[in-house]
Amino acid sequence: MSAESVPNIAVHQMARTLGAAGFRVVRVYPGDKRPVGLEWTKHATADVEVLDRQFSSGPLNIGVACGPQPNGVNLVVVDVDIRDDGMARWAAMVAEHPPLVTACHTTPSGGLHVFFDAPEAISNGKLGPGIDIRGVGGQVVVPPSSRVIDGVERFYGELLPRSGLHRHPVAAMSLWLVDELVRPSPLVVERSKLRHPSNDGGGVENADWLRDHWDWVAVLEGQGHVVVGQRGADVFLRHPTATADHSCVVHVDEGWMCAFSTNMPSPLRAAQVNRDGSVSWTPYDWFVATEFGGDYSAATREINRRRLPLSAAPTPVRAPAPVTAGADVVALYPPVEFYDQRPWMAACRQMAQAVGGSPSAHLLAFLARWATLIPPGYSIPAINGAPSSFDLLGVIAGTSGAGKTSPMRNAAELLPIDRKDLRLGLGIGSGEGIIEAFYAVVDEVDGDGKKRRERRKAISGVNFSVSEGLIFAELAGRGGTTHVTRLCDAWSGAALSTANANAETFRHIDVDQYRLTLVMGIQADQAHELMTDSAASQGFVGRLLFAWAEEPRVAPRPRPPLPVTSIPTPPVIGVGGVHQRTYLTYPEQVYAECQSASDQRVGTDVPVEDHHHDLLRCKVAGIVALMDGRLDVSEADWGLATTLLTHSAAVRRYLYAHRRQQDQARRHSAAEARAETELVVENVKDRQGIARMAEAIKRKVEQTEWSRNKLCKAVSSTGTRHRFDAALDLAVANGWAKVAEGHVHRP
Repeated sequence: MSAESVPNIAVHQMARTLGAAGFRVVRVYPGDKRPVGLEWTKHATADVEVLDRQFSSGPLNIGVACGPQPNGVNLVVVDVDIRDDGMARWAAMVAEHPPLVTACHTTPSGGLHVFFDAPEAISNGKLGPGIDIRGVGGQVVVPPSSRVIDGVERFYGELLPRSGLHRHPVAAMSLWLVDELVRPSPLVVERSKLRHPSNDGGGVENADWLRDHWDWVAVLEGQGHVVVGQRGADVFLRHPTATADHSCVVHVDEGWMCAFSTNMPSPLRAAQVNRDGSVSWTPYDWFVATEFGGDYSAATREINRRRLPLSAAPTPVRAPAPVTAGADVVALYPPVEFYDQRPWMAACRQMAQAVGGSPSAHLLAFLARWATLIPPGYSIPAINGAPSSFDLLGVIAGTSGAGKTSPMRNAAELLPIDRKDLRLGLGIGSGEGIIEAFYAVVDEVDGDGKKRRERRKAISGVNFSVSEGLIFAELAGRGGTTHVTRLCDAWSGAALSTANANAETFRHIDVDQYRLTLVMGIQADQAHELMTDSAASQGFVGRLLFAWAEEPRVAPRPRPPLPVTSIPTPPVIGVGGVHQRTYLTYPEQVYAECQSASDQRVGTDVPVEDHHHDLLRCKVAGIVALMDGRLDVSEADWGLATTLLTHSAAVRRYLYAHRRQQDQARRHSAAEARAETELVVENVKDRQGIARMAEAIKRKVEQTEWSRNKLCKAVSSTGTRHRFDAALDLAVANGWAKVAEGHVHRP
């Protein structure tokens, strides 16, 4: 997934949910109500696999196409607006009839979307001022989409708890409402010649760019017009209040619209009015007139904002439930039933439930604590390269206050350990401090019987617990510190040595002579500090086992008793403090699977964070087997490890996506600032150009009288004609010119 195509995870999951429920889902531009693409009706689908592809890139809003659905519902939506007293009018209508109990959403502007199953095809239209109907050929935006209103991001939501379309049945439309609606036969409009939106925009004038991103039919349907016919590239539409056969004609090939109805906005320029009284509208004129009341400068700023790359639009981060992985959606945590496979896993789940925490976070903390007991000589055979160790590094990620620290404390309660050769729950200092943690002051007796004290390697296993990983990340980012390098070496079971040390401070721990585990908690907003380019180049992130600190909570139950004796501890082997290497055995399936994965990576651009995926699985599977007192790893152990790694990778991908969204938001803000600066410069140039043109008008009319059109050509060029109206107004305001009956002369 590239940095330019980060999906909105909550929107992606909603698309899957609605598609699985049999509703035709539509992609919508972020922060907007417009569907993506002019042929969106053809791409609306309930196919979950297709939706996975459609929503796997770019921050998006989500919509549902109205009309017949695969689930049998003929979806019609009453769109109630707060403008034109729409809410009051709808309330009065409903009050006169039996209560309506159906799916209902709120809109960012304070309106409503009320969903019905209609008995027959109903086209887009109006129920009255402030109340639109969305039927065949229409669509509505649904939660968790958002729009920016008055500079504030506002979200679509459920009117009442569990009243959303994805959770509440769609009721049959009441007969009184059916009788109120006009039901013309649905007309399928051939739109193949409509321009398709693009995001390149570079070097294109604003008017041309807007035309290429405009769908006249969709815009007019959104204002209540209904398609009544099509002849070639001309589409005819009629407003419900019109008395003629049609109110306007959209000339698809040319990209403009001719309006005959008086319900249309007033033209901005005299040149828009044709001899027969109809008005010609370009998308640019319409946009300025309807959205900005004729303010071209404000409209230009908005168009420049929309011309920013789609991927640069900021997307609010929401509590993540799923993460995309190709065509699959993987939750950030295993299902509750997963923990029933082993007694110690069930104990972790029960402990988490008792304190209202995350079972997967408790499981990770427990795994790391227990792995500290594994004698240093126990090793993974050369399944995936060289032999490796059972040293384990874990990260518990979540939002602030989500319970990232409590799993570390509760793991100590689940597995109390009192051994002098182990240190558990240590904080982390410098990179050299990681090695120093294995050293202790020991009393020695020399040959003369004299006692002396010396500092030597006396600890076989150390468990580090970092309650706030940001502190670690800040330390690791300082020049001269070696946290990441030390931990990467330890994870691989390599020898550890201090760097740039003198004879007194030099420390060295050989291979197979230590066990190191680490668990750190970190906020999702700060996790990018662990994912720096420097850390990524060393493969640090790929060595981490991730768990998410937030899961759906269940009713607390009493804390379960967990005798330490219920989990066998492997016997310490070796003599004289030197640990002999003992390999665990793995099934042939594991060798074949790891080899196949390695072959597939050859010649492909696999992300560096995935390079250690199989070895990390081998670690977890071996630890799981040792917990049962076995030196042979079973296929069931491998299956448990695979499940944990699948959800760990989902958390890691979410954190990367979160980081990219933050980066994009920053880039978007910077781009907006640049655009604002450019607009200021553009406005200054416009004002100066208008002033110069007004003076030119003054000079021209001092000599003779001019028709308006000839004067425009005389004082402007093709690129400056848009300034003529403003310049003429300025000349009139200054008393330099007077306009009468289409002519301009000296006052």
